[in-house]
Amino acid sequence: MTEKPEISGYRIEKELGHGGSSRVFLAFEIKLERYVALKILLPSLATNTDKMERFIKEAKTAAKLIHPNIITIHDIGEYQGHYYLTMEYLEGGSISDRIKEKTLDETTALETIKSIADALDYARSKGIIHRDIKPGNIMLRKDGTPVLLDFGIAKIMGSTTNITETGASWGTPYYMSPEQIRGEKLDGRTDIYSMGILLYEMLTYEIPFEGEDAITIAFKHIMEPIPPLPEKLKKYQPIINGMTAKSPQDRIKNGAKLKELIDKTLSANTQVLISQTQAPPSGKKVDQVIQKKKDAQTEEIAFNFAKNIGSPEAYKLYLERYPWGLHSLEAKKRLNQLEEMESLPQKEEPLGIDKINISHIPKMKSPRKEKPLEFSRENLKKASRA
Repeated sequence: MTEKPEISGYRIEKELGHGGSSRVFLAFEIKLERYVALKILLPSLATNTDKMERFIKEAKTAAKLIHPNIITIHDIGEYQGHYYLTMEYLEGGSISDRIKEKTLDETTALETIKSIADALDYARSKGIIHRDIKPGNIMLRKDGTPVLLDFGIAKIMGSTTNITETGASWGTPYYMSPEQIRGEKLDGRTDIYSMGILLYEMLTYEIPFEGEDAITIAFKHIMEPIPPLPEKLKKYQPIINGMTAKSPQDRIKNGAKLKELIDKTLSANTQVLISQTQAPPSGKKVDQVIQKKKDAQTEEIAFNFAKNIGSPEAYKLYLERYPWGLHSLEAKKRLNQLEEMESLPQKEEPLGIDKINISHIPKMKSPRKEKPLEFSRENLKKASRA
């Protein structure tokens, strides 16, 4: 499968991937001078009526859907026995790639599901259900926008044509809903189930139901409950449970309800984070709070000391030791108060120097190197002047 086919009007650059019925190439559309993804049906299947109709149906179905999260189809045609369709080229890889690389965070996973849910609601409004939601069918644009593709087995609700139901349950066993496995009538809730399995995988990087063969996996989808999420992801369990309920009647009914539940969950998590940031500080923050309280208490002692000896100079000595205190509005008020008191006539003799005891004033932690407070006899005489 190394040779490149020739399609008129396109210059094929390289193969991007292949499946059981087609190959996809990166091609340059010569007339419009743009790169596109060129999907070509395998020549060996060109005479297979079912495969041919499915290939054409994929193009026509997707072409009817104009939505930012649904692949854009450009053209469909046939050239020298090669049936092809062209669509927008998505440079960001697939969700399948991100899962393998384990590069999905919780928020990205949930926002991706919201976008695809919106796309599926839109498709459903046009009477279409996808029926094959899986990581490989969600690609990413260069800016990270998720895009749903491969409407090859999509079901047009109310249609009498049934080209995909020839005795087989179409879809990918790992992501199929119980009703899809049983071959029952489907509606949009089957895609919700598949997205629930996908979301579980995006969050945990694990498939919830595995087995040696498709029958075993299908049986688990029908009979076994969804495995619980790891403890750190428990907050998303209600979303997973609502999406993967075994009965469609018990399941989240559409994308709008799913988006509402996701937003509610994310909002609740945000409130928890906010409450955590507003909780009493711990560790280093506790030390800072304690020190701040000690500083305030020491400043109060210094003010009362200066007030008792009737001198603003003693308070200034304190403020000069911690220059940031000079800019405190409270400190300025207190200093003004002391200066006003100093200007009043003295009714009592000031405290004598022998009666001044400053040993009870605790030392403060300073943001810069501390300058020792020099309560020398000369300074104290000055502070206690008559």
